[in-house]
Amino acid sequence: MKETDFKNQVVVVTGAGQGLGRAYAELFASRGAAVVVNDTGFGEDGQALADKVAEFIRASGGEAVSIKESVAERDSVKRIVEGTLQRYGRIDALVHNAGIVRDRPILEMSDEAFNNVLNVHLYGSFYLLQEIHPVMCRQDYGRIVLITSSAALHGVATQTNYAAAKAGIFGLVQAYKEELSGRNIQCNMVAPLAVTQMTSESINPDFHKFLKPEKVAPMVAYLCSKECTFSGCLYAAGAGYYGRIGIFWSNGVYFSNDTVSIEDIAENLEKISDMKNSTHISSSIHSARKFMRNVFKQINS
Repeated sequence: MKETDFKNQVVVVTGAGQGLGRAYAELFASRGAAVVVNDTGFGEDGQALADKVAEFIRASGGEAVSIKESVAERDSVKRIVEGTLQRYGRIDALVHNAGIVRDRPILEMSDEAFNNVLNVHLYGSFYLLQEIHPVMCRQDYGRIVLITSSAALHGVATQTNYAAAKAGIFGLVQAYKEELSGRNIQCNMVAPLAVTQMTSESINPDFHKFLKPEKVAPMVAYLCSKECTFSGCLYAAGAGYYGRIGIFWSNGVYFSNDTVSIEDIAENLEKISDMKNSTHISSSIHSARKFMRNVFKQINS
């Protein structure tokens, strides 16, 4: 198989100062990309993390610049995009990895803690898509990966803000992919599992050696490559495991009578909830067809 490369491509990675974001940035650079390392953090020595990573990439023979702007504000996102275009003239791929956590039980969750997390994860995704979409349309090319989380799918206590933000990304991508129809722009998601500064305390130390960020990076890079020709998909990646996550509906129960009672639901709940032989639903059109199938049955009866 031909080796995937990113030569002559420009890749923007947010939250690339350490952990997963750094692993993504370094992999792209090793395959020939010019990498824009975005991060607002600082190390214990007072040096900007984005500068450290960009310097490391350049010292390794790659091409990189750092942009230390927040993704939580529209004007800052504009500066990320404008700075990239001024330096390189194009943006071929975006990985929105930047993230924060502000864990609180729901009764202790302040508006500030809730909004701060949404601003970085969900609003940051929205701002980035709005600013980068016209650039990629002019190029007739682009690849986007937004990082979500299993917390959005299964929930984690004290993370209602984080789970809501990451779940919002899923809905954002499902709608956005419909706007990309006919364009050579793809947008997908990855739910990673790796030991990072954000997760190290919550993961058993015995597992740390298996959960390296470098084992997530290949999935993210593939979705940013020319070889990726689809949108709207979510992949899990971590510890050497990679798998697709989708929405599945049970076969359910269709009632042909004109009215349906609460008791009808109660009596058939087991069948309604049975996930055996469930169907993967890939779009809003697909879900509508599933609903309308019963309508057509009644019309033709």
